[in-house]
Amino acid sequence: MRNKMKSSGIEWVGDIPSDWDVKPVKYILESNQKTLSETTKKDYIFRYIDIGSVDFDKGITNYEEMNFENAPSRARRIVKKGDTIISTVRTYLKAIARIKEDKDIIVSTGFAVLSPKNNESGFIEYYCKSDVFCSEIEKLSYGIAYPAINESVLVNIKMILPPPAEQKAIAAFLDTQCDKIYNIITDLEQQIEILKQYKTSLITEIVTKGLNKDAPMKDSGIDWIEKIPAHWEVMKLKYIIELKSGDGLTNDLLSDDDVLYPVFGGGGQMGYYMKSNVTSNNILIGRVGANCGCITKITRKSWATDNALIVSSKVNLNYLYYILLTTDLNNMSEKNAQPLIIASKVLNYRIPFSSDVQTQKTIAAFLDGKCKEISDIITEKHQSIDAMKAYKKSLIYEYVTGKKRVKGYS
Repeated sequence: MRNKMKSSGIEWVGDIPSDWDVKPVKYILESNQKTLSETTKKDYIFRYIDIGSVDFDKGITNYEEMNFENAPSRARRIVKKGDTIISTVRTYLKAIARIKEDKDIIVSTGFAVLSPKNNESGFIEYYCKSDVFCSEIEKLSYGIAYPAINESVLVNIKMILPPPAEQKAIAAFLDTQCDKIYNIITDLEQQIEILKQYKTSLITEIVTKGLNKDAPMKDSGIDWIEKIPAHWEVMKLKYIIELKSGDGLTNDLLSDDDVLYPVFGGGGQMGYYMKSNVTSNNILIGRVGANCGCITKITRKSWATDNALIVSSKVNLNYLYYILLTTDLNNMSEKNAQPLIIASKVLNYRIPFSSDVQTQKTIAAFLDGKCKEISDIITEKHQSIDAMKAYKKSLIYEYVTGKKRVKGYS
């Protein structure tokens, strides 16, 4: 009997085990059962979960403790242990998680709260995170920039439902397997962070001490550097670079010919193209907001917005790029409503510098090679993380749709 299959009636699922059922969410789960009333005591303290506090892979990443009086008006939905919360706004985020605690937790009204009736909460969470369910939410969402789904539409989505005992077995199996995957991904992420730190320390070591470990040294007069090679200098950046600001976005800058140029803001390439205002071989420094201090090397004609400072120099571009990576540009920013780097502070920043052209080339070539090696390893680890995430998605889909069965149910 268990080996027999039947049609699920869901296009991208196909057949399911014959003893499984298919029902709309509203017949399986309760939705949005309880909310805080406006008469709630002002000093009632709770832990709040907003959509930004839920990660598809990691679950609930943060609680914000607050009282009712100071809480945002969207902090209203009451949840309990075993509920699954699903973001109904910005649905592309896939902010879906199971509540694993049972006291004084409130979530945003941007979530739908699904409470199991007589079903296994773990299975419900995994099904809601499956591609089949997420794809349906995506298809039924409305709006482009801020896609959302109505609760009345969400609760009519069909859900595949094994018998209760098998739900429990599937949830237990997936808990074990997903924990293993999570641990592997966490370890890979930690390895990536170590490699990034090593790359940073390597660059700092080489641009402040050089490649010759036996070279005579002298005091630099800069606390964080201490000693530098005796034949190097300490000088202000203004003696080796020129700075100018990028341009504001105006219609006359739009490219009207066949030549298109990548546009860079303070934090990297943006998604549209305009006329060039940056020649080849420049460096951009992000000077405003979150991208303050972000450094981007440009090796072709491009366009830079007014969120960036354009660095030009006759010094070897790669050598200069590595020097700039060691500067603490964030500490040069004005602490206003948002950080803002002042060009004069950059120009007056003191750095260790070798004026010997061959030394510049040698250091740049050495760091190019080493940084590429490290970056290639980091890329491989990111690919491994992506592969593990894809495997996890496939695993969840296969088991919650009956394509694979846990031991004892096949």
